[in-house]
Amino acid sequence: SMLSEKEMDRYGENRLLENHMLYGDFPFAIFLGDYKTDTLNSVKVHSHDYCEIEIMLNGSANHFFEESNYPLALGDTFVINKGVKHALTNARELRFYNICFRTDMLAPFMGELMQLPGFRALFAPDNEMLATGKSRLRLLGKELEYAESLCAEILREYSEAQEGFKSAVIARVLLLVVHLSRCYTLEQDVFASNSDRISYVGAYIENHFTADLSIDFLAEKADMS
Repeated sequence: SMLSEKEMDRYGENRLLENHMLYGDFPFAIFLGDYKTDTLNSVKVHSHDYCEIEIMLNGSANHFFEESNYPLALGDTFVINKGVKHALTNARELRFYNICFRTDMLAPFMGELMQLPGFRALFAPDNEMLATGKSRLRLLGKELEYAESLCAEILREYSEAQEGFKSAVIARVLLLVVHLSRCYTLEQDVFASNSDRISYVGAYIENHFTADLSIDFLAEKADMS
């Protein structure tokens, strides 16, 4: 169920990037969250002073995001921009990448990035996009594989901290941002007609054949009732 304003006021913590950074002069952090054996079942409502990319690799949860709840499954990807409140509830066997950075890291490339509809939707969404839940993405098949491989490289570079690692991390974050932006645009094109939506659901079932998929869940995936 949706969290009340009282709960949001009570738990509405603003998290600071500096508390997650491994290196004081590099405003960045990455985590591979794995709650398979953990007792964690929820993350309270909070916001950040940074941008956060979440990519689901396994398990399920409910994501409270901008006043709405969304069921999470493999490949679901959210960009939680600075100041946006969100929370996780009912986490089950959850595994995901969490990338935290300030968008000014992308400043030298912002002119071209802002020309990408997918970038504007994910990283600079207007209020209508947030309200209608369109500022999110579902990665399938090779799209997810490539995103996961980039995240693994980012985590390796960040953890090993070899000479030049900051440049290597930024380069891969930029690749990931462009990849997500392109995938977003492709997904919107796929949803141009109902027949395309049905094809999308067919592909989703094929990619998640071991999962317990309800009709309601699949309808939500295709934005159909």
